[in-house]
Amino acid sequence: MGRLALETDPDLVLKLAERFGRDILDENGSIIRRQLANAAFSSREGTKDLTDLTFPSLYRIANEHFEKLRDSHDIIIFDAALIFEWGVERDFNLIVVVTAQRDLLLERVMDRLKIEKKEAFERLSGQLPSRIKEQRADRVIYNNGSLEMLKKNAIIVLDELKRII
Repeated sequence: MGRLALETDPDLVLKLAERFGRDILDENGSIIRRQLANAAFSSREGTKDLTDLTFPSLYRIANEHFEKLRDSHDIIIFDAALIFEWGVERDFNLIVVVTAQRDLLLERVMDRLKIEKKEAFERLSGQLPSRIKEQRADRVIYNNGSLEMLKKNAIIVLDELKRII
């Protein structure tokens, strides 16, 4: 949704360029996501500003998708790391937090985004600590093992959800 917001909301692009500088834009005026990330995640203030600026557009797009899916799907899963930071947890019937040990989280962020440890740490530091998310969640899946174990645990939670609805 974030990528879609950056690609489809020219007002958002302008606001981001005003806040983080024109060097986050390519020659066509599109966001260079790596440049934006470098600028935004270099400070807590930058991370907060990025969230504050992108959230309205991102969440509007997400809600448009939810509306299209509601009539044809019993369960809609929205994968978003910042549900609590956005303050929208009440919009969802069930919050599942997937977490892991801090070193594994860092390693996985580094691998997924192809970034250095310092940058991965900065990005994770911009989020609520896992222990707070775990306390506020309806269910928690600990992802300290293999992908297969994660899938098994996710299926258990999904099956439970299917029984509830």
